[in-house]
Amino acid sequence: MFESIQAEQKTQRLSLSPDPIKVTLPDGTVKDAAKWQTTPFDVAKEISKNLANNALIARVNGVLWDMARPLEQDCELRIYKFEDDEGRDTFWHSSAHILGQSLEMGYGCMLCIGPCTTRGEGFYYDGFYGDLGLNDDHCKQIEAGALKAAGPCLVFKHRARGALSGLTRVRRFRQDDAHIFCRESQIKDEVREALKFIDYVYEIFGFTYDLKLSTRPENSLGETATWEKAESALKEALDEFGKPWQLNEGDGAFYGPKIDINVSDSLSRKFQCATLQLDFQLPNFFKLEYLAEDEAKIERPVVMIHRAILGSVERMFAILLMHYMGKWPFWLSPCQAIVCPVSKKSQAYAEKVKDEIYSKGFHVDADLTDRKIGKKVREAQLAQYNYILVVGEQEAETGQVSVRIRDKADLTTMSIEGLLERFSEDAKISFETFVKFPLKLP
Repeated sequence: MFESIQAEQKTQRLSLSPDPIKVTLPDGTVKDAAKWQTTPFDVAKEISKNLANNALIARVNGVLWDMARPLEQDCELRIYKFEDDEGRDTFWHSSAHILGQSLEMGYGCMLCIGPCTTRGEGFYYDGFYGDLGLNDDHCKQIEAGALKAAGPCLVFKHRARGALSGLTRVRRFRQDDAHIFCRESQIKDEVREALKFIDYVYEIFGFTYDLKLSTRPENSLGETATWEKAESALKEALDEFGKPWQLNEGDGAFYGPKIDINVSDSLSRKFQCATLQLDFQLPNFFKLEYLAEDEAKIERPVVMIHRAILGSVERMFAILLMHYMGKWPFWLSPCQAIVCPVSKKSQAYAEKVKDEIYSKGFHVDADLTDRKIGKKVREAQLAQYNYILVVGEQEAETGQVSVRIRDKADLTTMSIEGLLERFSEDAKISFETFVKFPLKLP
């Protein structure tokens, strides 16, 4: 309906005479415009591209005016951006209506209390859901959306010819980059918690690592006092973290000091992966500010912490390949198990075992070739399967499997139920430990 009315009004305007009008700006400048054609957005574009890109709402002869609405007569025009109260109020108000429409369309609720009327309170829309309440499916949808929002970002980087190297130096890669916005007084605590997170993840992978504090380079932005304060906060966080660290003079980013983390693999080779970087410049450039505890005072500066745990996902994958040398832990392994029948007589049972293991969510293959069992087992060992399951006529009769664990020659007979319990335990111990880092919530 809205689009139909909008199209009808647009057609009517085209039939009206575009008489010349005068538009007076706050500084006294007068712009020529056309009645029923020129919009505040057109005037903003004429003034500057930056103003047009950031304009949110206009005021025409004292009345708030949409940027896309044509001017109707000689007028005084004022244009507002997000840093202006009128611009910010318009942004929050419009956002609330979009949120309300999403609730209507997604959940069929009835809208109740709408956009706030108190400046600075953000936006919201209350809805009446009737018998509808949040259930597990809703929570899963919300969680999936949140994971998308926090997912690794895709990065492109130009590399000189000959500089590419496997997965460690590529032109297109993903970073698990997060940006934490905080006050200066919170830098130490936030960095210390991020260091704990890094230590937690790297311990699970089996990495040891070195810490380096890189300080102000020659070509840097910002005031000396700001840099000294930031470096001091990082030093305190590193000291409280409790692990040895080194000072790397003059190797910080141009916008702030950083902590570089170099991991060591099983062959003691070092790779730079995780990083923590302080950034005072971007928040200052965008004039970011925050409400104080009493919510009545707006304060600055805002500090941004760039935090990456893995760094480049592709680079980390390459390092893990070299670190494990193909012998992946069970919870991370693409080759968790393989079923090897002794002869054709036990192939049907081998396929049954494979299907049952696969149905429980594990990676499993079956070697159904006519080669001798010794050859099958040897190739499975070279492929670094975590478990090699040998089945013959005896196992088929008893419903069991002969289990060989990677790098061990001993065979153990187990029931399929017992084997699945062991698989679940192997996967559960490492995976749950990995995903349940006790994050400190504000």
